[in-house]
Amino acid sequence: MSKNLHIPGHKGALFDLKGAGFEDPLLVNVTNAIGTKLKTAIEAQKYDTVGTDLVALCANNLAASGAKPLLFWHRFAAGTLDVTSAKRIVGGIEAGCKQAGCVLAGRDKSDMAAVHGKGAYDLSGFAVGAAERQSLLPQADIAMGDAVLGLAAEGLHTNGYSLVRKILTQAKLSYDKPAPFDPNRKLADLLLAPSRIYAQSVFKAVQAKTVKSATPVTEGGLLDSVARILPEGFGVSIDAKSWLPPPIFAWLARTGNLNADEMAHTFNCGIGMVLIAPEAESGKAVSILTEMGEKVFRLGVIEPCTSGDNVVLSIYGKVWPC
Repeated sequence: MSKNLHIPGHKGALFDLKGAGFEDPLLVNVTNAIGTKLKTAIEAQKYDTVGTDLVALCANNLAASGAKPLLFWHRFAAGTLDVTSAKRIVGGIEAGCKQAGCVLAGRDKSDMAAVHGKGAYDLSGFAVGAAERQSLLPQADIAMGDAVLGLAAEGLHTNGYSLVRKILTQAKLSYDKPAPFDPNRKLADLLLAPSRIYAQSVFKAVQAKTVKSATPVTEGGLLDSVARILPEGFGVSIDAKSWLPPPIFAWLARTGNLNADEMAHTFNCGIGMVLIAPEAESGKAVSILTEMGEKVFRLGVIEPCTSGDNVVLSIYGKVWPC
């Protein structure tokens, strides 16, 4: 059983890698911030989910390296945010660490009224994980015919919130009103649903040697995220009929008058993590991920890249190049 050890009188922390079961580990570290979703949370005065988003951004990036999240730190800088709201933010961070299976090793809080206005705040996170040397992603043997798998997203995660706020302004909608695509829930609750944390699921699939490469869907939406993990000369045609995105995406496309290309370059479109698996092991990968609670979709297969576009989104017979 691994144990996190605090250093008395210091903000640092120790972690027992041998106790965690690692034999030949490499440490992986990431740092991240929530981005424009934070502004949406401030406007909506909803504080309980963005902390989980912060952990998700770090933990999912560690998972994309084949690493298990071990330790997480956060920095919380605020102007005159009240104590109750601050506790909700930190509560979201603690919930995220529990989902990721990592230790909240430390935190730093700064009162910065001269920088942040009343009610405003900023969050940043730093995480350390470990991967066995031979399991580090991406693997070098990605090949034609490998399966491309997608893990379902909970909602928007942290993608495209500047555009979301623009659409809300044009539609003259308020955060505290029922969502037009789900009248039983408030718009703020659906827009600010926390990102799904895939770290434990992906790490288990990596341990079983069923994953060659992985990426969370972040900047650039679904298409650009997939393109980042494809080696030169490789491509994939994603079948958009293989999954059904949450209703929020159809509403954004309709209300914002966005075509499929704009949607797929901005939002995750219902896919929060993409994996490349060897075809022979893809069924095993799906079984492991499903047992871990993930909804898994087969998006396509690795194929030769015959044009300048290495990722295309196929919808109802029409192809939108990336």
